[in-house]
Amino acid sequence: RQLTSIKQERTITWSDLSIRWAETTDNVRQRWDLLTDRDLRVIAGKRERLVGVLQQRYGQSRTAIEREVREFSRNYL
Repeated sequence: RQLTSIKQERTITWSDLSIRWAETTDNVRQRWDLLTDRDLRVIAGKRERLVGVLQQRYGQSRTAIEREVREFSRNYL
């Protein structure tokens, strides 16, 4: 899956985020402050893991979480 960055008009993939996960975690933590250090290690830049952990932490539907993750990834860069 490819995600388009609105700010820089370039394409970013989840593998890009995975590679840059250490740089990304501060932004992820700002967006979802219930995530723990352990959660971030478990997620390790994997989209499906992020969605699953967010569902556990926030108790929202998969659809709602996927929408939030998609919005986050569009605005990340």
